Amino acid sequence: MSGVRVPPGVPVFSRAPTFGAFIFGLGWCEFGENRIKALGMVEANGEPTHLTVTGLLLAGKEESIRRHMPTSEVAFQVLRELEVEVNEFFRWPLVRLLEQVLTYFKARNSQKEIMMGLFRVGIPDYPERAFREGLINALVHRDYTRQGAIHVQWYDDRIEISNPGGFPPGPYKRSPEAVNWR
Repeated sequence: MSGVRVPPGVPVFSRAPTFGAFIFGLGWCEFGENRIKALGMVEANGEPTHLTVTGLLLAGKEESIRRHMPTSEVAFQVLRELEVEVNEFFRWPLVRLLEQVLTYFKARNSQKEIMMGLFRVGIPDYPERAFREGLINALVHRDYTRQGAIHVQWYDDRIEISNPGGFPPGPYKRSPEAVNWR
């Protein structure tokens, strides 16, 4: 259930066709025709030929994403004082981006062991679940019409995840169901 309602007449960006990104531009994962229509990954008018923004972001090839959605980019950076140790940029479908950044996170996330009776228990510096949630929020809620990458910046004492965007303009009203959750 969405907490924000879009006023009638306001176009939904994710359903917009990406002219020039054709259905054969689907990349790493294969979907059946009925599934891609149901997920809003292609134009629903007539034969599906053009990918929507959703289709391109979920399953487009890297080349198609680079050409038709150049704002879809994630930067993974490790910063030590004034040194940049890692500076990787990715333009892939969202699920692949998520998997790759999580792989980088797991490789860098140190654990400290504590003794619990006879057992050693590893306690990570950062909870993977919290990191995954922050990254998914950055991917899903970013403004893909604005320039700039999502940045995952790993410092000595913290991790920062940021994305271009903010609240969309317009008179949005909160849904009572979202506010009154009890």
